Amino acid sequence: MFSFLIAFVYFFFRLLTWTLILALPLGIAYFFYLKHRSTYFQRIGLPHPPVTSLFLGNLGDYENNLKQHEKILEWSKKYGTTFGMIDGGAPTIVTSDPEIINEVFVKQYYTFQARKFHPSFALDQENNPAVNVFFAQGNQWKRLRALFAGSLATGKIKAADPIIKRAAQELIQVFEKHENDVIDVSPQILNFTFAVIARSALGIDEEFGKSTYLNRKAIDFRSQESAEEKSERHQDFLDFMHEAEDPNFDATNNTDLYLKVPKKLTREELIQSARGFLIAGADTTATLLNYCLYELARHPECEEIIVQEIEDFIKSEDDIIYNNVKDLTYLDRFVKEVARFHPLAFTVTARRAIHSTTLKTSDGKQLQIDKGVGILANAFAIQMDENIWGSDAKEFNPDRFLPENSVHRHPMAWLPFGAGPRICPGKNLALHEAKS
Repeated sequence: MFSFLIAFVYFFFRLLTWTLILALPLGIAYFFYLKHRSTYFQRIGLPHPPVTSLFLGNLGDYENNLKQHEKILEWSKKYGTTFGMIDGGAPTIVTSDPEIINEVFVKQYYTFQARKFHPSFALDQENNPAVNVFFAQGNQWKRLRALFAGSLATGKIKAADPIIKRAAQELIQVFEKHENDVIDVSPQILNFTFAVIARSALGIDEEFGKSTYLNRKAIDFRSQESAEEKSERHQDFLDFMHEAEDPNFDATNNTDLYLKVPKKLTREELIQSARGFLIAGADTTATLLNYCLYELARHPECEEIIVQEIEDFIKSEDDIIYNNVKDLTYLDRFVKEVARFHPLAFTVTARRAIHSTTLKTSDGKQLQIDKGVGILANAFAIQMDENIWGSDAKEFNPDRFLPENSVHRHPMAWLPFGAGPRICPGKNLALHEAKS
């Protein structure tokens, strides 16, 4: 027994010794890799904040208290229009140069089609069978985007008017129950936007405020729905996407990909698309609506103009339809100004270069971009830039979106939904829902 114990201890320490011998050079090599990575922007000559962590880069400062925009604005004032940061290990260039942003979102969008993952952790977003349109790349993105765009066409948005109206009435009823109370409106606004998306996109018609993320169950249930049941309700996003589902379609098979690109979805793509519709469609629109209420409270003069415009053009609830809402021009300008003042989820528009390239800057210079480097459009800075919006850029003024005031403005000056081919496909639905 004693000899066995001695042998075990000897074996253990021998294993530990060899582990340390092997791990030590790997650890040293990894340390120098992190050190080299942390000096990336110093080596290419781009201004940058000090790297506070070899492993996380600037992430600790950037994510502090989840106020990324405040830190980005602080850094932009200190380091200029275009600067670098190490975002959780991924070198990222932050810019409010509209020409660089135009290169990334429009002119060279294919080079920057990837979302900003660290390359070491990014999945194969061009062939992943469970990816949605937000993360997809290459041919898979083109196919999903074409299907998604069809489900969000103007005709589909118009068909959702009764659903939006009903959810709005339910929201008003909640407010009326608490007309003498102080309440937090944010959860109720989110209930409204979730109800609209759940009912119009997935056919989930639960009680207002009690909806849950049942996208997979909804898909399974709807697969078994009878033709009679289907004819009795609104044709929604899930109907449109179900028509594109093909159980035999292989998104990784080149033959399927080229023969069926415009038509078909895998089941996992269908599920992920439904999930993306729910998350993106509910939360961001709710945030926009909350800021609209906030700015109405701050600017009663805007509220008076909006109320008068509605009274002039909307005579009854039956008039609250897409074509009439579209004609409420001051309301449209107000919502756009809210989105300018309060950029929505600006970090999600960040891109990653899938190969090296150079970008043209506003002053005519060339900016070298290496493969794997991220680009973050500094929407907060560009949407408050006095060179673009005038000396009153920090004042709330919906009339800056009058046609005569917008005609010469740079197309990358207003970025709440991104820009270019990968602009948010739900932009028109979100704006219509917010105004309705």
